[in-house]
Amino acid sequence: MIVICQIVAFATVARYNRLLYVLAILLARQIARPLQQVQEAIEAAADGDLTRSVGVKANDEIGAVAKAVDKTMESIREVLGLTSDTTSELTNTSERLAAASQQMSASVEEVASTTNEFSSTLDSMSHSAQTMNETVQGVSNQAVDGTKAIQDIVEQMTDLRNITQKMASDVTSLGSLSDEIGT
Repeated sequence: MIVICQIVAFATVARYNRLLYVLAILLARQIARPLQQVQEAIEAAADGDLTRSVGVKANDEIGAVAKAVDKTMESIREVLGLTSDTTSELTNTSERLAAASQQMSASVEEVASTTNEFSSTLDSMSHSAQTMNETVQGVSNQAVDGTKAIQDIVEQMTDLRNITQKMASDVTSLGSLSDEIGT
């Protein structure tokens, strides 16, 4: 009778062990798949593809990491947009400065060719110089604004890099824990 009870107990324990093994595998897959999606999104970003999102909708720790990665990707896209806008503004400013420089050059040539009309030429130069001063002042102000915008972008990129490195470390740690659970 005791032997039969022991056999039944061993059989029950064996069934529970198999059940626990199956549950452990299912749990490991639930953890590993989202982590793999996070890893793929981060690797895509490292390769320059910032359009990819993680797409994990879980409300656990892995879901929080996935949402943070998605938010980071969105922030990087915004920073790159700001960089593009600032570059366009600087290009426009440079073009205006070149045009103003050409205008000033034309004024100097006019002065050289019209020495008989010295008085009227001085008036013209004075007006051109005043316009140039205003233009240069405007360009200078825009350059200062552009420099500040670039500094802000650099700071945001540094912050984003630090966050991404932290998330990569967290993902690696979670992957290690997932591997331990799976084994």
